Amino acid sequence: MSVSEPWASGRVAASVTLTSAATTKHGVRALTVIKKDGTEFDTGTIQSGQTSKTIFLPVGKQSTLTAVDFDGKTVGSIIVKVSGNKII
Repeated sequence: MSVSEPWASGRVAASVTLTSAATTKHGVRALTVIKKDGTEFDTGTIQSGQTSKTIFLPVGKQSTLTAVDFDGKTVGSIIVKVSGNKII
Protein backbone atom coordinates (compact mmCIF):
# COMPACT_ATOMS: atom_id res chain seq x y z
CA MET A 1 0.00 0.00 0.00
CA SER A 2 0.99 3.57 -0.52
CA VAL A 3 -0.91 6.62 0.67
CA SER A 4 -1.59 10.14 -0.51
CA GLU A 5 -4.11 12.79 0.54
CA PRO A 6 -4.04 15.54 3.14
CA TRP A 7 -3.81 13.95 6.59
CA ALA A 8 -5.90 16.77 8.07
CA SER A 9 -8.99 15.48 6.23
CA GLY A 10 -9.26 12.51 8.61
CA ARG A 11 -8.69 10.03 5.81
CA VAL A 12 -6.01 9.08 3.33
CA ALA A 13 -6.26 7.55 -0.12
CA ALA A 14 -4.45 4.23 -0.06
CA SER A 15 -3.39 2.54 -3.28
CA VAL A 16 -3.79 -1.20 -2.73
CA THR A 17 -1.93 -3.57 -5.04
CA LEU A 18 -3.56 -6.94 -5.70
CA THR A 19 -1.92 -10.11 -6.96
CA SER A 20 -2.87 -11.21 -10.46
CA ALA A 21 -4.70 -14.19 -8.93
CA ALA A 22 -6.84 -12.03 -6.61
CA THR A 23 -9.67 -11.51 -9.09
CA THR A 24 -9.17 -14.56 -11.28
CA LYS A 25 -8.36 -17.43 -8.91
CA HIS A 26 -9.81 -16.04 -5.67
CA GLY A 27 -12.74 -14.07 -7.12
CA VAL A 28 -12.12 -10.78 -5.29
CA ARG A 29 -14.82 -8.31 -6.32
CA ALA A 30 -14.57 -5.64 -3.59
CA LEU A 31 -12.30 -4.12 -0.98
CA THR A 32 -14.03 -2.89 2.16
CA VAL A 33 -12.63 -0.86 5.04
CA ILE A 34 -14.32 -1.62 8.36
CA LYS A 35 -13.70 0.64 11.35
CA LYS A 36 -12.93 -0.86 14.75
CA ASP A 37 -16.54 -0.21 15.86
CA GLY A 38 -17.76 -2.45 13.01
CA THR A 39 -19.08 0.27 10.74
CA GLU A 40 -18.10 0.47 7.09
CA PHE A 41 -15.73 3.33 6.21
CA ASP A 42 -15.24 2.79 2.46
CA THR A 43 -15.85 0.19 -0.24
CA GLY A 44 -14.45 -0.12 -3.73
CA THR A 45 -15.47 -2.59 -6.42
CA ILE A 46 -12.85 -4.59 -8.29
CA GLN A 47 -13.10 -5.74 -11.89
CA SER A 48 -11.76 -9.06 -13.14
CA GLY A 49 -8.05 -8.73 -13.89
CA GLN A 50 -7.66 -5.47 -11.95
CA THR A 51 -4.42 -5.33 -9.94
CA SER A 52 -4.73 -2.04 -8.05
CA LYS A 53 -7.43 -0.03 -6.32
CA THR A 54 -7.51 3.24 -4.41
CA ILE A 55 -9.53 3.14 -1.21
CA PHE A 56 -9.84 5.51 1.75
CA LEU A 57 -8.54 4.65 5.23
CA PRO A 58 -9.32 6.57 8.43
CA VAL A 59 -6.40 8.43 10.02
CA GLY A 60 -5.52 7.62 13.62
CA LYS A 61 -7.92 4.71 13.97
CA GLN A 62 -7.46 0.99 13.55
CA SER A 63 -9.50 -0.55 10.75
CA THR A 64 -9.67 -3.78 8.79
CA LEU A 65 -9.17 -3.93 5.05
CA THR A 66 -11.15 -6.89 3.72
CA ALA A 67 -11.19 -8.50 0.27
CA VAL A 68 -14.62 -9.93 -0.58
CA ASP A 69 -15.62 -12.31 -3.37
CA PHE A 70 -18.73 -12.21 -5.59
CA ASP A 71 -20.71 -14.19 -2.97
CA GLY A 72 -19.86 -11.66 -0.25
CA LYS A 73 -17.48 -14.06 1.50
CA THR A 74 -14.20 -12.79 2.94
CA VAL A 75 -11.20 -13.89 0.87
CA GLY A 76 -8.67 -12.20 3.15
CA SER A 77 -8.24 -9.30 5.54
CA ILE A 78 -5.57 -7.27 7.28
CA ILE A 79 -5.65 -4.84 10.17
CA VAL A 80 -4.31 -1.40 9.27
CA LYS A 81 -3.73 1.81 11.18
CA VAL A 82 -2.69 5.10 9.60
CA SER A 83 -0.86 7.42 11.94
CA GLY A 84 1.60 10.24 11.52
CA ASN A 85 2.81 9.95 7.96
CA LYS A 86 2.90 6.18 7.42
CA ILE A 87 0.81 3.02 7.48
CA ILE A 88 1.72 0.61 10.26
